[in-house]
Amino acid sequence: MVAVDGRGLQGLIDALSGPFDLSVSRERRTVSVPAPREIDDLAAVAAAVRSSGIPVDEIALRRPTLDDAFLALTGQAPTADGPANDDLVEVAS
Repeated sequence: MVAVDGRGLQGLIDALSGPFDLSVSRERRTVSVPAPREIDDLAAVAAAVRSSGIPVDEIALRRPTLDDAFLALTGQAPTADGPANDDLVEVAS
């Protein structure tokens, strides 16, 4: 998920942090949710976002990237010179 601004990001975090395990990158304004059940998890996240009333631009199912693995392991987003890949599940505001 990519929030349009910091306020939207915080709203997504508040709305999804109870029922879902979140990885947050405040620098990129993104929230990622693991989706081992793929489309079922995507549908659950979409329903929670819809119920929250927070508008989103995009929601997608994608494979984890090296950046996602780094964030999960360290709790910090990689630096600008780190690798980038666009393969994960996200909802955008």
